[in-house]
Amino acid sequence: MKAVRTEMQEYRNSVSSLVATVGVCSDKINNLTTHMEAIENTSARTASDKDGEDDPYDFSSEDEEEVQAAVAAAHAPRAPAVETPQTQAHIEPARLEQFKSALQQLFREERASSLPLARIHAHANAAQAHAPFTDTELRAALARMTHDNQVMLADDIVFLI
Repeated sequence: MKAVRTEMQEYRNSVSSLVATVGVCSDKINNLTTHMEAIENTSARTASDKDGEDDPYDFSSEDEEEVQAAVAAAHAPRAPAVETPQTQAHIEPARLEQFKSALQQLFREERASSLPLARIHAHANAAQAHAPFTDTELRAALARMTHDNQVMLADDIVFLI
C-alpha cells in the first residue's frame, strides 16, 4: 500500500511538472508569435513605403517603437499557468468535512480506488441534498485533499491515496 502511495505521489508530481512545463512553453510560443508578427508588420510597411531604394536599415521611429514594445511584452513577467494553493477557491471547514464523509462513504460502497468526478459530485450532492456542493466547492475540497495527499485528481478521475 505504501508503494502504491509513493508511486501515486510520483505520478502526481510528474503531472504537475508537465502541466507547468506546458504552460511555460505556451507562453514562450505566444511571445515569439507576437514578436514575429511585429517584425513581419514592420517589414511589410517598410517594403511598401520604399521608393525604389533597397535600404535594409531604413526604419521609421514608429516601426522601432512597435518592435521595442513587442520585445518588452515578450520579456514581461507572466502569471503562473498552474493554479497555486493561494489562487484556489476556499471551502469552509464544515463543508469540507461533509464532502470528505460523502467521499469516504462512496469509495467504501463502490470498493474502488478511483472514481469519476461526475459520480463523486452526484453522490456528494445526494448526501447533502439540502445544500448541494457547487463546482467551486467541489474543486476546492479536492484541491485541499490533494494538498493533504489524501486524493489525486487527473483527467476528472479521483484516485484515493
